[in-house]
Amino acid sequence: MASAPQNKSEIKSNWRTEITGRGRYFHFRAGSGSARRYMRGGRIEQLPDRENRLRRYEKHVQRKKTKRSTRPPSNSGDTQKYNFQMAGGGREILNSES
Repeated sequence: MASAPQNKSEIKSNWRTEITGRGRYFHFRAGSGSARRYMRGGRIEQLPDRENRLRRYEKHVQRKKTKRSTRPPSNSGDTQKYNFQMAGGGREILNSES
């Protein structure tokens, strides 16, 4: 029989800790999509290694805010001008009676 792990760093788990509620709560999740599993954690004060985890959470939130505000528009170009030109060209063809 194999010996049990001696410390926490030797224990492998697919569960991850997620912070929710704007940093007030945490829960555990494993898997993805329809196979995702959830386990309630509790208030953030009860989380072991809380300081390190909150620091990572704040860094992630700031990174998301920066990416969102600096992301270029998905459709670059002047869509109103393009749509007007297409409609204008279509009208000319339909109304052209010589």
